[in-house]
Amino acid sequence: MSRLSYYMSSIPTILTQIENWPEISTILWRKQPVVRTRNGLKFKVRSFMDVWVVKETCLDRDYESDGTKIQDSFNHY
Repeated sequence: MSRLSYYMSSIPTILTQIENWPEISTILWRKQPVVRTRNGLKFKVRSFMDVWVVKETCLDRDYESDGTKIQDSFNHY
């Protein structure tokens, strides 16, 4: 899958699972933007790539496919 198609296919997840998704567009000029997921997690992000890390790790749970479970109770921001 190309990078562009990957990022495009990620948009529905971001729109449906990140509570404050409209604020993501302000990341570039806000000092400490926070992404809030619909399940109550909050993360300070520095860039759009940080948003994708949150998406892959906490929403898609990509890293669990190899057998490493990520607990929902980990420390966050």
